Amino acid sequence: MEFYREKFRQIRKLKKMSMQELADKANISRVSVSIWERGVREPDERYIRLLANVLDISVNEISNLEPDHETSKLELSEFTETWLSFIEKDNIHQDRISDMLNGIKILSNELSQVKVILRALMSTLNSVLYLKDKYCKYITANDAFLKNLSLLSNFRVLGKKDQDLFPVKEAKKNEEEDHRVIASGEAIINEECFIPGTRKKKIGLKSKIPVFDEEGGIVGLLGLYTDITKLKDMEKHRQLLEAFLNNATDCLCIYQLKPFKTLYLSNSYSKVFGYSRDNFINDNFFRINNCVHPDDRDYELKYRVLGKYPGYRKYKIIKPDKTQRVISATTFELKFDGIKYLGSISRDITEISTLRTNRELLLSAKNALNKTILWGGIFDRDKKDIIFNFASDNVRDITGYSSDFIKTEKMSMLNFVPSQFHNLYYSWMERIETSPVFEHWFQNKSGELIWCETRITVKEKDGVLSCIGTSTALEKDDKAKKELMESQQVTIAFYVKEKTIEIAKNLKINGIDNIMIAESTGLSIDEIEKLH
Repeated sequence: MEFYREKFRQIRKLKKMSMQELADKANISRVSVSIWERGVREPDERYIRLLANVLDISVNEISNLEPDHETSKLELSEFTETWLSFIEKDNIHQDRISDMLNGIKILSNELSQVKVILRALMSTLNSVLYLKDKYCKYITANDAFLKNLSLLSNFRVLGKKDQDLFPVKEAKKNEEEDHRVIASGEAIINEECFIPGTRKKKIGLKSKIPVFDEEGGIVGLLGLYTDITKLKDMEKHRQLLEAFLNNATDCLCIYQLKPFKTLYLSNSYSKVFGYSRDNFINDNFFRINNCVHPDDRDYELKYRVLGKYPGYRKYKIIKPDKTQRVISATTFELKFDGIKYLGSISRDITEISTLRTNRELLLSAKNALNKTILWGGIFDRDKKDIIFNFASDNVRDITGYSSDFIKTEKMSMLNFVPSQFHNLYYSWMERIETSPVFEHWFQNKSGELIWCETRITVKEKDGVLSCIGTSTALEKDDKAKKELMESQQVTIAFYVKEKTIEIAKNLKINGIDNIMIAESTGLSIDEIEKLH
């Protein structure tokens, strides 16, 4: 950029304008004009264009800059008071605008610009709005502008410049921008920025529009700032919410029901199901056909076709790597703006489901262990009985005796077998090394009969038979108990009969008389005679 200082000085003198006069019209100091004219320092583009405007010449006559858009010969300040009176009286109701405009139409050509200004002002009264002349001096500003700067509503901005109202940096930036719009004739429309005077606390959409006269010359500029701070905060909150949803392990889906359409899927949907979100968005049946396990597919298809889902459900899926997972889904309906929507929160509960199953198994095992006594003892061949020297702590739950008492008192298995089953017990003890599993009646301290399964391991060392075993209480209803009692009674009777015959045989071999044998055993003479 080059400033033709000699040419500038010649034109100023030809216009018969002193340095002071030029400085006053340009609202700058005489010293600055002198410095530029003497070549001590060059003015920047903004001031070169301003000097050209004051001298009423094209900017390319005193510099190598491109000419400005043609400015109007009219001065807005000459009729400011006239149209300001219209504006100040019409801040109450929009319906009066058309009447005012009709009235303005019949004014002189000199006031034709007022219609343009009024229309612009009155259509945007809720926004920060101002009007400047071609020298970037304020003509007027609306109430929102004054309120934004904490100025009284009757404050007159006429003739003020940005440096009179804003901090230095903000004033310079705003004025330079306004100069560019006036010089180029190109408007700025809806550009996002901080609203001047708010200390960067408010965000707005900025529009700066050159105002033309009827001949196409620029007479000034209309500035407009629309506050979008709340909208930006809402957008930020929306983005934050979406970021949380996309990083959550649960996945959110939102559908429109009629017609069915997928409106939103969080990113976690891909992680849970293993496929790209686009697959689910583009194909409403993709989840059912490609993810849901065949065992659950009919149910999911029925829910989808009917558009009715249970509030909570579980189903299995098969991922692309063929692994099976368990999904829980919580579903809810919402009617918004007359349209029904469906929301669903899905979660992979495979590990939770497995843990729950394992917990159930552990509880089952614990319950089983609570009903099982672990014990140890010595097998006495002569007495055909096991004398306990150890019992697990839960022995009290089944027998009613503590493990210490059983050990101290040297209680035996026979102590817990009902007397009517002693013979059966002896029979089993005879086969203990070959039949280690035995089901029998067990009688606790209070006399209650409990059906048990006893398993014994026998080991002989130095002539002593050591035993270790478990006795587990089995669940039996009353009918089953009765049947078992009858069965064991038959077994006992058979065992007693068998032993009686064995004794009778021994007596007969030893030459004892049949009559005496019958009296001692209870057998009939016929039964004894048949013995061999």
